[in-house]
Amino acid sequence: MTFALATANEILLTVGQRLRLQRLAQGLPQRELAQMAGLSLGALRKLESSGQCSLETVVRVVQSLGLVDELEHLFGMRPAKSP
Repeated sequence: MTFALATANEILLTVGQRLRLQRLAQGLPQRELAQMAGLSLGALRKLESSGQCSLETVVRVVQSLGLVDELEHLFGMRPAKSP
């Protein structure tokens, strides 16, 4: 999918699906990942099925999957330069 041409809902759905694929690749059941992330099972299921969730939920899942470096790349986070 080309995000530049996608609707917000399409992007959310794709993000949820990609996180689901990452979870499966790591052999984690939904219940285990939800527990690791400090989320309810319902919140994780909603994220994976529709992408609908808070940014905090995404961050918790990404951290639990060990993908924090991907967030740095996504948002272009770089250390602040000293004056």
